[in-house]
Amino acid sequence: MSSIEQYAFGPFKIDPRRDAVRFGDLTADETRDLWLTAQTVGTQLESYHKASSLAFAIQDGPQAGQTVPHVHIHIVPRKAASSEENDGNVSWDFFC
Repeated sequence: MSSIEQYAFGPFKIDPRRDAVRFGDLTADETRDLWLTAQTVGTQLESYHKASSLAFAIQDGPQAGQTVPHVHIHIVPRKAASSEENDGNVSWDFFC
């Protein structure tokens, strides 16, 4: 099972129990568990925040924007609005 850290404004970060630097370092079981947890939490976030969509993000490696040395998934609930309005609510740089 993965641990979950909630941000105050709605998005969540899902971490595997074992620290792994890159996504490819996870075992098949860890990968499955991480994504099944993200799916479950995402469904709950979407319902709780009355959102219409979810954004899932992984930055895997320095050239992909990974600035912390461990794998994690960000889940951001998104509401029906223009992309500019949604993007104004959450900066993806915050998650790096």
